[in-house]
Amino acid sequence: MGFLRFSLGLYLTFYSLKIMTYYQSILADLFQVFPTEVRCPESFDMYTTHEEKFAAVTKALEHATRLGDRVLSLVYAFFLGKFLEKDLKLSPLRSYYKQQVSVHYKTVAIRVYYIFELPGVEQIMRTTNTSLTTVRKLSYKKYVDLVAKSFEIFNGVENLGGNDVTF
Repeated sequence: MGFLRFSLGLYLTFYSLKIMTYYQSILADLFQVFPTEVRCPESFDMYTTHEEKFAAVTKALEHATRLGDRVLSLVYAFFLGKFLEKDLKLSPLRSYYKQQVSVHYKTVAIRVYYIFELPGVEQIMRTTNTSLTTVRKLSYKKYVDLVAKSFEIFNGVENLGGNDVTF
């Protein structure tokens, strides 16, 4: 019984450290400033219908994921999240398209979108650690905290010490 308790405690400690590592690695990527100039893939705004845009974004995301391209997977997840959360104005449409993707991709896409909403694709292109897996494995609390941190960083609170921020 003592060994089981020790093993469980060790496992939970390891698991807690691993989750903290995901959080810290994504946070470190939010602070990345190099390279200063990045070349970003085009957005999917050229598609005129929701169906075309959705098909193009999901195809690109699946392709990048299959090829193991960490950065492009994040970029296309961002575009999918933007499509699901911002581009679709009507709730029934949003529900329809959310049902067309797996829970994993829906969750990751929405999380990537909100974490990188302010800095955008340029910041995703600077990442060195963040992946779809690290974003997915964050606890909800850590995810919400990262969204708030991103807002602070890219609205000048972190950089200016909060003195010159206006709303």
